[in-house]
Amino acid sequence: MRLLRRISRTWRATWRTFDGYDDWEEIVWGIDNVGFYQVFEEQAKSLTGADDTVYHDAVPRLIVMLDDEEPLRRQNAWRLLQCASESPRFAAYEEEYRRSVVALLHHPSVRAYNKFLPWLVEQKLSTPEVLAGLRERMMGNDDAYAPQAAYTLAELVPTVDIAPRLLELIEQKHPRWESILHRLPNYLPADEAERVFEANRPGR
Repeated sequence: MRLLRRISRTWRATWRTFDGYDDWEEIVWGIDNVGFYQVFEEQAKSLTGADDTVYHDAVPRLIVMLDDEEPLRRQNAWRLLQCASESPRFAAYEEEYRRSVVALLHHPSVRAYNKFLPWLVEQKLSTPEVLAGLRERMMGNDDAYAPQAAYTLAELVPTVDIAPRLLELIEQKHPRWESILHRLPNYLPADEAERVFEANRPGR
């Protein structure tokens, strides 16, 4: 494999040795071993123009990997699929991808949620399975992205009342409880949001 044969070198030197994925094994190696986010991002983009054999072998396997137990694999598989989706060849996998991406919501959140949750809104992906997954994630008291899952649910289904859950997260002092305070006016009457803010004001 050409990919990162000399891993002990600096990441810049490593990137200069990469000229596209040769096969599935090389993709998996990159998923598991490329620790520098920017390097992985640049390498992932090459999947868009990969050889047909590599592309059509990789995409179905990456879709399956969305349900992997290993968080890094789920995260990197999604990013690779986002790059793969920029190719016209992805049309053959679009339906399966949109159906399978819900798997990401049935596992603890990963950093890719920063892009994944807005993507759900952008795609208007509001299937019953996705909505159930968002509810599952927003109820995770220890899940760093619980508030974002709630906001995403509310964007996809504006009639859903997420205020009670946001108030619970504030009361429990979720790691992002302070940011939730500032967003309450979007989900509560202004006077009620103000009362909650004053009662929980940081530094009070």
